[in-house]
Amino acid sequence: MPEIHCDECRAWKVELHEAKAEREILLARADKLREQLAARVRLLERTLADINDILGLCDQGRAGRVHDHMDMQAAACGERDGYGAWMDALQRMWQIRDPIGCFTIGPCLGTVRHARKRIASLLASNAKDQRACAPGDSNAH
Repeated sequence: MPEIHCDECRAWKVELHEAKAEREILLARADKLREQLAARVRLLERTLADINDILGLCDQGRAGRVHDHMDMQAAACGERDGYGAWMDALQRMWQIRDPIGCFTIGPCLGTVRHARKRIASLLASNAKDQRACAPGDSNAH
């Protein structure tokens, strides 16, 4: 490259060099943020897989297959006082007796499924965005 002699050209050269250095710093930061995001997405994917495994333990067909002598008593109490009230009371009493092995109650299955679908949708959307901004793509670097 020919030597630059004018002061204005030297200043531009310095600015260009500084801009390139700043660009490299910003690109390195962006790469680090992408790595951190990818790690969080992997964690979220593993968490969703765990949730799916846990939900797989919920045997929805069991109510129609299993019959017990206590079913009618439980139904009468549930109808009289509310099924959720009985489930809550029994869970609390069981937890006092066995804090680790007790069954727990929580949101209804529909609520959990809705949350699971939202997480899966966000993960799918993120995967699509990641493919669109992959290194070498016109949207990246």
